[in-house]
Amino acid sequence: MALAPPYDKLPALIPLALQQIQKLIAFLQKKVMEFVSKINKLPKNIKCDDHRIINLKQLLEKIKNTIDKILDVLRILLIIIPIATIVANIAAVAIQI
Repeated sequence: MALAPPYDKLPALIPLALQQIQKLIAFLQKKVMEFVSKINKLPKNIKCDDHRIINLKQLLEKIKNTIDKILDVLRILLIIIPIATIVANIAAVAIQI
């Protein structure tokens, strides 16, 4: 039995959200590796106002923003999955009636 609109869109949203998470995680891994590489190249006596430190702070902000995006997508999934489960259960009961 097909789901009624707008619930018919729910099954397609889950794979899309998972693809988005995978892309964001790949980007996050790349930025974290870049961050670690750059930190390891810094001299021991570097000053806080050095341009390299400022650049690293900006990179760290990108990492934080990416984590926030991943969390946003996960929050959406935490809403969609229970709704999809309930709709599927209701549809299964309706089929039996």
